[in-house]
Amino acid sequence: MTGEAPSGGASDARTGHGPGSARQAAVDGQAGSATRGRAPHRRGRRHRWRRRALVTLAIAVVAFVAASARLIVWPSVSGPEHADAIVVLAGAGPRVQTAFHLAREGYASTVVISLGARPTIPCPTLAHVAVECFVPSPVDTRGEAEHVARLAARRHWHRLLVVPGQFQATRAGILVHRCFAGTVYLAPASLAGADVPYLFVYQWGALLKAVFAVRSC
Repeated sequence: MTGEAPSGGASDARTGHGPGSARQAAVDGQAGSATRGRAPHRRGRRHRWRRRALVTLAIAVVAFVAASARLIVWPSVSGPEHADAIVVLAGAGPRVQTAFHLAREGYASTVVISLGARPTIPCPTLAHVAVECFVPSPVDTRGEAEHVARLAARRHWHRLLVVPGQFQATRAGILVHRCFAGTVYLAPASLAGADVPYLFVYQWGALLKAVFAVRSC
């Protein structure tokens, strides 16, 4: 007979509803599901890394603040105590005034003052107290510590009361202890009139240098 109806396979091919199309649709569906599954996984991983980075940063900030408070801003000091001499390190703040106040209070009868990088300024005096000044070489805290250690050896001093700046106290104690075998007390002067932000940054750098880079007296 001529007028046969189209076969089912041909009809499915034309309409796109055959077994092959069903299999392709299933494959496409699985691929879409896999893609949708990977996207939340990537977002979750990025979120975890971001959270860990923030926690690490927060811990680092807290540690830096705590170290700054302990080592720079409010250093641990052991003075004032009676000593053979009061040593004034050069720098900002009322250091000479602090040393003279301690001498008047009877902590020592000798005051040794570092002129730092200003060798031409007159050496101050104080009634009933022996005051002497010196220019360190090199002109830094290490040079001051070396000079004072040599002077202490000649004078047979065993106890020194050192007057550094407040932010300098930790580093000054480290450096003087390296050069002087006796007992070191610290009586930091206040930061009145000093450039506090600059001193904070400078003293951190100088402290790290003293601890890790320059370890000799």
